[in-house]
Amino acid sequence: RSLRISGPDKLVGGLLTEVQALVRQHAHEEAVVELSLEETALVQIHLRSLRALREGVFVSLQHNEKKVVLKGTADPLGEVRLELEKLLDEAEGCAVQLTLNSAQMDRLHRPPGREREVLVRKLQEQHEVALIIDRSTMLLSMRGRAAAVASAQRAMEAALDVDEHERTVPMQTIPVIIGKGGSNIKRLKQDSGATFDLDRTTGRLRIQGSKTMVAKGCELLDELLEQNGGALELRVQPRQIPLIIGRGGSTIRQLQQDSGASIAVQKEESVVRMRGSMQAVEMAKLLIEQLLAPPSSNMDRSRQHAPAPPPGLGGPPPGLMP
Repeated sequence: RSLRISGPDKLVGGLLTEVQALVRQHAHEEAVVELSLEETALVQIHLRSLRALREGVFVSLQHNEKKVVLKGTADPLGEVRLELEKLLDEAEGCAVQLTLNSAQMDRLHRPPGREREVLVRKLQEQHEVALIIDRSTMLLSMRGRAAAVASAQRAMEAALDVDEHERTVPMQTIPVIIGKGGSNIKRLKQDSGATFDLDRTTGRLRIQGSKTMVAKGCELLDELLEQNGGALELRVQPRQIPLIIGRGGSTIRQLQQDSGASIAVQKEESVVRMRGSMQAVEMAKLLIEQLLAPPSSNMDRSRQHAPAPPPGLGGPPPGLMP
């Protein structure tokens, strides 16, 4: 359709201005704004406020095609489009990207305790920011107005003060970590505040809690393993077992006292098992080897470490020292 106006230039010009004003006031237009994935999420959060800006402007967000469609008369539509572009520009300028660990990822998507609301949804609604999470890269993108992003980031730092540490411990250290009746692992939990999840079949250990708790838990675990994590098995001859144990267990008690390690003898397997710190286990092994060494070896060793006799008592006379 077209409108033709003819007449004197002065009249035509004035009439054209009036017609254009009428068109802007009553004729409907359509505008399409292409969006990114992050912008689509942000517009979804602000969709209600955009629709409330000007009466008569229809705002439609098409998620799959990542675009927003504006319909309305020219002037109101222009105002809404301008406000939309301001929102997108501001969000682009203050965008934040965070790298998450698996504990933080769980915290965002799994309500803790008896809470029912998922944290990521709660943060978006309270602060009017878009949170886009890529699980494959463990990245979180945050979009919104500058003040909203700043407040959401502060709230997120407080809510996501969670960490986890995973390691595979040697199978022989599992009894040490658990302790008698679970005493050691209970103490680790109480003293650090972190949770300890130990798979006894694989030795896989996971420590979870706040960053401070996890750091403390790792420190206490390392101390426990340093003090008690040494373990060693020594195969002996069946005839040597009574020598290690001694009358009434006197020898094995002395070996434990001198080394600081705990020593257990498995008679059926002819195996001596030693536990304690690395230093204590090494000392226990050395003492047992010395105890079981043939008499000639013990005599040779004592000769090697015996002090040289003084002159005149088996040594060369004074003045003839080499």
